Amino acid sequence: MALFSLLSEIDSRKTSWAIKARVVRLYREPLFKRPEEIGSIEMVIHDSTGQRIHVSMKANIMDNLEKKIDEGSVYIIKNFLVVEDKNTLKTTTNRYRLILFRATHMKVIEDTEFPYHMHNFRNFNQLSPDNEIDEHQLIDVMGRIVSYKQPNNVFGLSSKRMDFCIDDNEGRQLSCSLWSEYVDDLFPILENSEDKSVVISILFAKVSRFRDDIKISNISNVTKVTINGEGDNFIDLKKNLKITDNGWSKKVLTDSNYEIYDAIVKRNSRFRTLGFLNNLHDVRWVILG
Repeated sequence: MALFSLLSEIDSRKTSWAIKARVVRLYREPLFKRPEEIGSIEMVIHDSTGQRIHVSMKANIMDNLEKKIDEGSVYIIKNFLVVEDKNTLKTTTNRYRLILFRATHMKVIEDTEFPYHMHNFRNFNQLSPDNEIDEHQLIDVMGRIVSYKQPNNVFGLSSKRMDFCIDDNEGRQLSCSLWSEYVDDLFPILENSEDKSVVISILFAKVSRFRDDIKISNISNVTKVTINGEGDNFIDLKKNLKITDNGWSKKVLTDSNYEIYDAIVKRNSRFRTLGFLNNLHDVRWVILG
């Protein structure tokens, strides 16, 4: 009998499971009605096969476990609840998620042979408007920024948004938007850089479809953005980029003005409508994290 179970083997029949897994993502989730207070710690982990599962623990046990957790590290986790993942937005494709509680034991270990699956980048071909898109599944994308717009303050919200376009090493393009602190990180780099190969990775991004357009956005707390990282994926993409222009284009290649339909708003409680006053016909939809 194996010492540790694979994620494909666990279910809700018991709590005395023991797994070995690497932490892919770690973030705090505020309380809905009191956003200044932290309600839970959320994680995504993967096992030795690369399979992922979402993990949650309430605020009252954070002091016991949170200080021991780092993204990228490998842990042995024992004694936890296994429940159906009923979250609207999915960080994994697993039907279950794990709940850690006071009886949970979590210990960091050194295991240089444990696989490293910190991202799962989507091929841009998979994000074609012709393909079926699951808008509830968060995804990973990476590409070179080929055009961008000046950030703007969103009417009715105390946050900024920045639209830009990325391409892959085949020249396929994808529209993106980042919000709030991500704008503050990205915009100065684009404004001050003479390097035409600024590469960005957006992990756990929200993908949305409207008419014939596919767009990537960040979700508050969950999404992780890295600009010009040093990993092999960044290096390989930069080597294969087809640089054909002579500088930045400070204009999004396709600046669509979207009409809002009640159906798309009702489909997900994170959708809201915003009217922009500078043009009566300029009404756009946004995703709130």
